[in-house]
Amino acid sequence: MKKPQTQLANRKPVEQPATIDPQAAAMGFLQTNRLAFHDDPKRFYLYVVEQQAWRSITINQLHRRLKSWALATHHSSVSATALKKMVAELEVAAPCWSPSLKPGQMVVANGVLDLTDKTPRLSPKDHNTHFADALTINYQPDAQCPQFRQFLADSLSAEDATLIQKWAGSLIAGPNQSQVILMLLGASGTGKGTLVNVLTRLVGVQAAAELRVRRLDERFEMSALVGKRLLIGMEINPDLLNGDGLGRLKALVGHDRMEAELKGRNRRASINGDFHILLHGNQLNPQPWTPDLDAFRRRLLIVEYSKQPPTIVIPNLADTLWLEEGSGILNWAAEGVRCYRADLQQAGRFVLTVEQQQRVNRIIPPAPTTPNSEPTPSFKQPSPSHHYLWRWLNIFQAWLKRLA
Repeated sequence: MKKPQTQLANRKPVEQPATIDPQAAAMGFLQTNRLAFHDDPKRFYLYVVEQQAWRSITINQLHRRLKSWALATHHSSVSATALKKMVAELEVAAPCWSPSLKPGQMVVANGVLDLTDKTPRLSPKDHNTHFADALTINYQPDAQCPQFRQFLADSLSAEDATLIQKWAGSLIAGPNQSQVILMLLGASGTGKGTLVNVLTRLVGVQAAAELRVRRLDERFEMSALVGKRLLIGMEINPDLLNGDGLGRLKALVGHDRMEAELKGRNRRASINGDFHILLHGNQLNPQPWTPDLDAFRRRLLIVEYSKQPPTIVIPNLADTLWLEEGSGILNWAAEGVRCYRADLQQAGRFVLTVEQQQRVNRIIPPAPTTPNSEPTPSFKQPSPSHHYLWRWLNIFQAWLKRLA
């Protein structure tokens, strides 16, 4: 049945997508949006003026921004094909993303903090400096963190609190130069999760990723680690050292060059194995010594939560500590940078106490010593005259046999 003419006349015309030249649109979009493109892996970064920081954006987020821009400038929608072409043009036209910060430099709310020297230095931000991980706290040289220090004292021994501080210093000092893996072991409710959440905020939540050790050998698992600095393994299996993924786990801190296959992109992204890795769980079962596990024995830092859990549980304690003492916690970590570098200068690695090393030895014992073998008797090389005598004796013996 045909619709009445009045309904057809009152029907609104369908809005057709505008025909936009992709190259011209890309150049126009870049005039009003500060955008940068990273080729490996393929990722766009947008400078957010309100936050004075660069943020990575997904392709879908970029599509929405392009649609809004086209609606504001051309008063029309854009087809999916045109969006795809505009993104391709932006990959070429946008400035190349090249992180300008050196290891030991970090972006805070009030500037760029340089920790490469003994004394931290703060300099103003520059929008031409490419950085993706910016903290939301200010750097205040005199800020303290008494609540956080008390939280550590209530949970850990003084030696372990110092080890945590040195590890936090290595975290903000740059890549994992010492190639260590930090393990927090203890019962539930002892404060492990709170500490992990606070340490994560020192590099920014966007710079951290979940580490699933037993799935590291799966096809696309490594792609989740691209562009991250801190990898966190939550509630690890007690038989972690007897399971899958150990080879990959060692490579993630061993400065090995790896590739991650990106799902749906038919390409790979390069990964450098200099991640900081933090694992936590209730316990870790001891394992007999093997050559492969000996490499882990040299890399493990084990902190045990042996004290009783607090009787009063404070909800969202990590958020409270960071909100009230974030600047002081940053100074605490900066102190850890100096202690960590002192260890490297002294021994080339983290310096552990006797108890801390014994914990590692209980999980993976040192290499067994080989028993002394029996001394092998040594014989002098016969002299030429002895060879001459044996030769004539053999001739004489053969002559006697012929006579017989």
